[in-house]
Amino acid sequence: MGNIHRDIKWPWAAVWGRGLAPVVLFALSIEITREVISGDGPAIALDQWVLSHVSWFHCAFLTAAMAFITNLGSRIVVWATTGILAIVLLFKKKYASAVFLMAVVTGAWFLEGFLKDAIQRQRPFILGVTAMGHARGWSYPSAHATLSVALYGAMAYLGAGFLASRAWKKALWGCALGLAVLIALSRVYLQVHHPSDVVAGLAIGLLWLMLCIAVAGHVAKRWSVKR
Repeated sequence: MGNIHRDIKWPWAAVWGRGLAPVVLFALSIEITREVISGDGPAIALDQWVLSHVSWFHCAFLTAAMAFITNLGSRIVVWATTGILAIVLLFKKKYASAVFLMAVVTGAWFLEGFLKDAIQRQRPFILGVTAMGHARGWSYPSAHATLSVALYGAMAYLGAGFLASRAWKKALWGCALGLAVLIALSRVYLQVHHPSDVVAGLAIGLLWLMLCIAVAGHVAKRWSVKR
């Protein structure tokens, strides 16, 4: 069990250490959710402005690139990647790491699904915006954003445990979170999500990832003491 929780330093370790990051993410998620339910507020105004101007950036090359990027956060890719990695970890007898990975992704999937059914926000193209991609179901929060930050963040956490250099750990975290942000942006570019959908999805997914890391660290420490 001890292998799951290495001395991993987050790029914002000082903020995380004070517990400020989870508070900010939680407050952001609550505020955006409140505005989405009420249909009024700065986030809603920003949604309307962005969706009315995002077409300025549309071009064949960028649309093709965004279509490829968005697929990296699809449920099929996320679950296939999670399943393959879990099998590899189990084969290598990294049981705790496999459980951690499954818990992070499954929990993120449950959270976004619960919120979608509870809030039932219409997608932009239902409200008159021309979609550049395909999507179905409710809009808030973005499943692509929530699941991608959970999966790729969990992969970075597990992978960083095998890196000795702090710089490489930061680079790995940067790549993982950067990919999640790109996937989130692709959903807005393709006009299948409101900007607030993806911001909330990233916040919720990252908050859940932080909680799982904290629990994993606590369990690992207690396990090592008992051993």
